[in-house]
Order: sequence, then structure tokens, then C-alpha cells
Amino acid sequence: MVSTAGFGGELVGGNKLPSVRFKDGTILENVKIHLGKNGQWRPRVDGVTLEIGGRIYFHHYPYREVKRSYSLPDPDKGEYALTTVTRAFRIPTPQPPKEEHWNPNGIPECAPSRIQFIHFDANTLNNLYKIIDATVKHYEKDPESALSHHYRAVRDSIRKNAWHKLLPHELNTPVRSRTWQVKVEKEMQLHWRKIHYGKWIHQKK
Repeated sequence: MVSTAGFGGELVGGNKLPSVRFKDGTILENVKIHLGKNGQWRPRVDGVTLEIGGRIYFHHYPYREVKRSYSLPDPDKGEYALTTVTRAFRIPTPQPPKEEHWNPNGIPECAPSRIQFIHFDANTLNNLYKIIDATVKHYEKDPESALSHHYRAVRDSIRKNAWHKLLPHELNTPVRSRTWQVKVEKEMQLHWRKIHYGKWIHQKK
């Protein structure tokens, strides 16, 4: 496993996040932004790679529903009778990634570990924005630094994703979620010791 302990200094304030929350309700604790041995896995406009306990984090992009109950008139049972109806409503969350990318630490590249910013909730995006914004201001002091331009683009991407309203074709579905999970579990069956899989968090509860 490759730790980012020696490279967290590239980000102003370090690469540790006390918690990360996804729009689908998943909560991660004691997370690090994975940068890689030489910073090659640093945050980019297309998202961020995370690690937990030295392992690369793979999100499982679950499909989420919430059940709500309410009362409706039931004339068959009497003039003032009510009946309780329970329905499931989809929690709007983004679909899993469709593209393929390289992964750190010799992990198969078909299912990308990098997570697009659109998947994080508002508080997490705000925390990431503060880290990246401080990093931009730090590197802007050096006019020859390429990192100021790199992280400025990342900052703009976080802002754009924070305000983006999901369109119908961008939403997660049971089929999309399951297809992703099958793909990850098939590809990672020989690499479980290198990764931390989001599905394990829900199985523990």
C-alpha cells in the first residue's frame, strides 16, 4: 500500500478529512485525499480519490429510496374512515461513472476509484472547496507554479458541481447501481486487501 503521509503537504492544511458524506447517505470517517507517491493522483477537475486506513476507497453508488406513509379517505369503510398508504420515493442521486480510468497501487483500471464531486453532499463540497481554495492562494504566490492553474480548475469544478441540478438521464437507478457493484466485485476479487469498499460500511450496520 502507498500512503500519502509524506505528500499531504501539497494541499494547504493537509489531506485529512474528518468525515465525508455522499448524497446517497453514505458517511465515511477518518478519510484522506489520496495524492500518490509523487502527487500523480492529486484532485482533478473530474474528482478526487480517497483512502481509508491506507486503502483506496471504492464507492458502491447505492440506489436509495425513502418510504413515506400518509392517510387517505377510505369511503368503503365509512364516511370518516382513513386508510394508511405507504409508498417508496427515490432519493435523487447521481449515477455511477461510465468511463474507465487508471487506479492507484496496481489496482485494475476498469472501474475508477476517482469520485466525481457531484456525488458529495453540500457540507463535504464546502470542506473540499476550502482546502482547494487555500491551496490555490498558496501556489499563486509563485508565478511559475503549474499547481496554481491546476487547483484553480479543480476549485471551479467543485463550485460548478455544487450548483448543478441533476437531470433525469443523470440519475442513479437500481440497474445502474447493481451493474456497477457487480463490475467492481468481479474486478477486485483478487485485490480486496488494497481497497476499502463502500458496500462493507452498510453491511456492518
